[in-house]
This record gives sequence, C-alpha cells and structure tokens, in this order.
Amino acid sequence: MKKTFLTILALGFIFTLQAQIDNRLNGQWFLPADIPILQVEYNFNNGHFEISGSDGPQSRGTYTTSSGTITLNTTHYFGGMYNSVLDIWELPSLEERWYTAEEIRAIFTELYFVDMDTLFNTIAVFNYSIGTNTLTLTHLVELDGETFRLEAILQRR
Repeated sequence: MKKTFLTILALGFIFTLQAQIDNRLNGQWFLPADIPILQVEYNFNNGHFEISGSDGPQSRGTYTTSSGTITLNTTHYFGGMYNSVLDIWELPSLEERWYTAEEIRAIFTELYFVDMDTLFNTIAVFNYSIGTNTLTLTHLVELDGETFRLEAILQRR
C-alpha cells in the first residue's frame, strides 16, 4: 500500500493526515456486459479515478482505501453523458466537457427545480476485494426498511 501524507497548518498546530492507497487497484477494470449501456470501466491511478461508460467519460475524482473499504470522492462529471436523456426531455444539451460537482448540481437543480444533492452524492463507499484478475465492489443499500446487497465484479484489462 502506498501512503500519501498531507500536512496542514491550522491554529498554529501541524497535523499530518495519512491517506492510504491500495496500489493493487491501479489500472483499468471493466464490468463485462452484453448490453452497451451497462458497460462500465474504472481507471484507478494512485488515488485518482475515472469512470467511463460505452458513450465515453462519466465521472472522475479521488479515492482512498482502508481495511477493505474504498471511498470514492467524485469531483467532476462529464456533461456529454447526460445529453441523450436531455434530448428525450427536450432540454438543452450540455457541453462536452468536465463540470465540477457543484456546477452539475446547479445546472440540474435549475432544470428540474429540485435539489439534486441526492442524485449527485459525491462520496461513495464500497467494500472491495481484489482477486487475480477481478475487483469486487460491494455496497449495502437500505430501502423501505430492507437491506439490499449490490455487488459488481469487474475484470482487469
């Protein structure tokens, strides 16, 4: 594991925060799917990630790992990935560029007149395990009092 150190000077004290990065994640991982819309690729690189789908880039940001848990902090969304849906609803298209999470939230809040914080939750936490050529991401979701286990098994490219 690679450890990244960040030193912060606050109120006259020096604090060192330690973020762990599991180097075994480095590289490209894809979710095999027969249906193109379900094809997803994760690219991990020393604490940074980018997620792409069959239509191109979707999101990117940073990640940390600790004891079999990966925390993804999405900082940017690619505008072009929303255009097919926006076209269906006859809404204006977005530019083919990276938008910050704050920008994309503001755009969709204005378009739909509702708060989009839930849809654009920038922090995602998964349990993970790495096999020879597989990466398993697991997430527990509670819905109406029931807990569901979501699991994705990705393959190394």
